[in-house]
Amino acid sequence: MDKESARRMVLVLGLMAFWCNGDNYVAAPLIVEVTRDFHIGTSTAALMVTACMLPFGLFTLIFRPLADRYGKARVINLAAFGSAIFCGLGALATGIVSLSLIRPVSGAFAAAILPVTMSLIGDSFGREPKALQNALGQVLGLAFLGGAAGKGLKAGEKVIINPAGIEPGKAVKPVINTGGAKK
Repeated sequence: MDKESARRMVLVLGLMAFWCNGDNYVAAPLIVEVTRDFHIGTSTAALMVTACMLPFGLFTLIFRPLADRYGKARVINLAAFGSAIFCGLGALATGIVSLSLIRPVSGAFAAAILPVTMSLIGDSFGREPKALQNALGQVLGLAFLGGAAGKGLKAGEKVIINPAGIEPGKAVKPVINTGGAKK
């Protein structure tokens, strides 16, 4: 892979990790707004976090063998597309029940992004230790930045007028082009 393709791949994968982590971290601060908008208790609203994170954790284990079998780039593309669709649907949730049915699917798709990205980067840069370390550092840095931004976006949620929170912004995330990687 040439240098420009590698740079583009790391950037796009890093942006995917940013959105994925941002979505994971924005849900909890929005519980107060969800309780108000859906007229429910805090513990009931907390179901939206659990509903997303349980499948996220479970499917993290499932996507590795799927990526080995069908290709890492293909699995990441499918995960990004599925996550974007279901995050967009989350913005249309009419209550905690619909939100708690949509978020698990979103979480399941998002589960592939970070671990399969790490594996794809390892495959792509494995023969060059310094390039591998730099690529992993850039992706993880963007993932952590996404987590911080997810919490920070809570302060600006008044700009987005929907009870499900930050979902519409995530729904526009691109389906990734992994820079020609054939993994």
